[in-house]
Amino acid sequence: MLDWRAMFWIRALVASLSILTVPGTAYAAGAPFTATGQIQEARYEASGVQIAGGALMIAGYSYQSGDPLRSVERFDLETGKWSLTGSLKTPRTYANAITLPDGHVLAAGGQTRMVQPIASTELYDPRAKTWSDGPDLSVGRTELGLMVLDDGRVLAVGGNQFDPVGAEVLNLARDEWEPTGKTSALRYNAALVKLKDGKVLAAGGWSSSGLDYTVPSTYHTSAEIYDPATNAWTAVAPMHRKRYAPAGAILPDGRVLIASGREANSPFTETASSQTYEIYDPATNSWSDPKPLLSPRAAAGSLVTLSDGRLVHVGGSTSSRGVDTADVYDPRTDTWTVSIPLGTERSSAIAVALPDDSVLVTSGFWSGWSSQRLNPNWTPPVTATPTPDPTPTPTPVAEVKVEPTPTPTPDAKPAPGKATVTIAKTLKTSRAGALSLKVSCAGASACPKQRLTLRVRGGKLLARADVSLPAGASRTVTLKLKRADRRKRTLKVAITFAGATYNRSLQVR
Repeated sequence: MLDWRAMFWIRALVASLSILTVPGTAYAAGAPFTATGQIQEARYEASGVQIAGGALMIAGYSYQSGDPLRSVERFDLETGKWSLTGSLKTPRTYANAITLPDGHVLAAGGQTRMVQPIASTELYDPRAKTWSDGPDLSVGRTELGLMVLDDGRVLAVGGNQFDPVGAEVLNLARDEWEPTGKTSALRYNAALVKLKDGKVLAAGGWSSSGLDYTVPSTYHTSAEIYDPATNAWTAVAPMHRKRYAPAGAILPDGRVLIASGREANSPFTETASSQTYEIYDPATNSWSDPKPLLSPRAAAGSLVTLSDGRLVHVGGSTSSRGVDTADVYDPRTDTWTVSIPLGTERSSAIAVALPDDSVLVTSGFWSGWSSQRLNPNWTPPVTATPTPDPTPTPTPVAEVKVEPTPTPTPDAKPAPGKATVTIAKTLKTSRAGALSLKVSCAGASACPKQRLTLRVRGGKLLARADVSLPAGASRTVTLKLKRADRRKRTLKVAITFAGATYNRSLQVR
């Protein structure tokens, strides 16, 4: 039997006290964030959790190779620096992780380099800084949700289109996962929020069409509640908007805020979902009408809860770029009060609340190795309006009529050009594994730099290139697949360029 279970409840109390007493770093007056030491390996789609004395950043995709990682990095709150800690046994991305009441960290599911769901779990001992095998899930799960229940068990939801149940619970006494009652939908990347009474709300997400790519996936408005006492799910009122990968959090009065997400099969599409939030009231089983956000977030990012009940909405992506702000929500006024500049765009990043109410933000697309701690109490500086000097009474003088000198009208600045890519219905690589695509720039001005990406649909990055074009120019861009990615003769891929995504079949030679 694993030693982490034997001391579960005693160590839970010790761990909770140690988390609360770790000192934090004060912020300079007026600073929106404080830069921390850089991470050891740039990554995205990692998992992040708070632990005693800091935080963990777990696995994800390597920013350099595009492969799932085993490496884990630990942030020390006292020194403000990152260091490598014990590595996972299994490389994984799109996994989830959660801190258990005794201070251990459970990492579960995810997917492999070949986009196969993972059933294994691993447990991190923060004292020994090592990982050990945990009990396997009943099925592989990627983009799953995890929640610690009030009795210490762990609920796992969604992430496998072939799972007949949709959810299971880790029984710590038996060291095994047990099925719950059936869910109404097999949800990938839903919002999972624990209510005040210990029940769990699952809202939104999507159901995959499986291996048949001709069948569209389903994006959900539906929501349901899990009752640990009866081990059953009950459908509740649906949301107003379809929301895949939304962010969710409990409010101090027991209601639940669900924000952002997307409602179409494109990670960078701005829709009504990405620009709005809505609130669920368990007492009336109803949702408020959607209201606008400060910043649209199609890939929603994270909602972090502060000690006073405010929420910080961090990261996400929209219009083919990452979001470079963190927006603060005040539940007392039901308003988003301030947009904190991050200084860098962050999509597929992680955000973790620290004991001093700062928010640790790191990793993700477009942000390299940078890491920062946000100050949620930052307010934009106010520039005082100078009081004009009193105007003296002019002395009358003889009127002299002067013809005004005409001011030349500046030439209007032409609008930037529009970049496009030509995509055939069926794509083929060369025998060397290279895919050639024609990109063009229409208009009187040059087209700004755009990123052209080739991915396995819904998964791994295969190749990318940054493209800048003069006005009216066209050229061929070659994206070359690695040898390991050319094992399958046909790949279902997504090509993204200039804010548009094209789903195609790629024949590999």
